[in-house]
Amino acid sequence: MLLINSELQRSGCVVDFILTENPLKFMPEGDWPVFDDYVDLILFQFTDIMIETFCNVTQSYLPFPQYELTLYRKGEIYALASQFCLWQYQLMKTQTFYFKDAYSIYKSIKKDGDLNNISQEKMKHDLIETIHFIIGKLNMAAQSNKSLLIIGY
Repeated sequence: MLLINSELQRSGCVVDFILTENPLKFMPEGDWPVFDDYVDLILFQFTDIMIETFCNVTQSYLPFPQYELTLYRKGEIYALASQFCLWQYQLMKTQTFYFKDAYSIYKSIKKDGDLNNISQEKMKHDLIETIHFIIGKLNMAAQSNKSLLIIGY
């Protein structure tokens, strides 16, 4: 999968999705969670570039608050997953030429030539795969009866 890699994780701010049994441990009153305290619990991370790409291509807002600390329980996690399903549907029905800007963004980040052979169709496929991955992780989180904590920056 092209979009979930360490090079993109280092490019810009990151929104962390963590799965925990004790969310209050990471929600100190009046303070922000410390990355080192929850790094092992990260389900996935959204970079600013990924967020911008998904919002631009789908012409919709994020299904979660980007700059807040937000707690989701089982039913809320399923509701969030359904919002990502709508994003995935929107991506699938979007014409490939709408991915031109996203393609330019990723091409500017990747310097090693990995994108030289990737078409806008491949970019679209990777975005859809990424959303599918996220939906799977969210469903897994809800089924585990743990809490999902989204830590925005």
